[in-house]
Amino acid sequence: MKVIIPLIESKWSEEIRFSLRSWDKFYSDKMELILIGDFKPDWFKGNHIHIQQSKKKTTEENLAKIWWFILNECDDFIWTNDDIYLMKEVSFSELEKPLYLQDLNQVKIRNMNRWGRLLWRTADKLKEEDLTIFNGECHTPYYYQNHLIKKIFYDYEINIGKGLLRTAYINNFYDKDELVPMGNKKCGFYSPSNIKINESSIYLNHDDFGLTSILKSKIEELFPWKSRWER
Repeated sequence: MKVIIPLIESKWSEEIRFSLRSWDKFYSDKMELILIGDFKPDWFKGNHIHIQQSKKKTTEENLAKIWWFILNECDDFIWTNDDIYLMKEVSFSELEKPLYLQDLNQVKIRNMNRWGRLLWRTADKLKEEDLTIFNGECHTPYYYQNHLIKKIFYDYEINIGKGLLRTAYINNFYDKDELVPMGNKKCGFYSPSNIKINESSIYLNHDDFGLTSILKSKIEELFPWKSRWER
């Protein structure tokens, strides 16, 4: 199974090192790793595909270029990010579960920042088609089937960075009773706060705001070993 990680240079630039260490230790099935983007760490030994990213474009617009490549070159795959870490041993059977955050029908006030507009644009399109509107943007590893992505790639404007693929995907291709609430599967840090990692969580995730010096030290402590992809 291919595991694809989009990669640009971050402020810390060490997330990918520790993320790969977590995959090397905790993923129990065979995997073929592909890093794809315009940043390749000098210590990395493995498959890297260079696709130039633009600072003038949004994250989703840049990702659209990567999706174009993937849809032409890959079959089924797992998509993850450099700021997502495995915390326990997991197999493909766990990663293929379609997790969701919430039923957007229950949300009373819409967050209309840039990302919120993308989410609600996608949700409104789903509702027009009389589909469920569960928020699939869990920031965990996602399993995708190439031929299914192609069915929604244009209708939901993922090709131009104006829709959210994961939310469109799980609501189009899974029945309501197949979807799995995220619960405590992930320990997430998105603002400076006390670092308390839930030992029952499978995944750890953060953004730039949550990546404090304390969390960096904790991540380094959690994953001290070299991975097979390090020189």
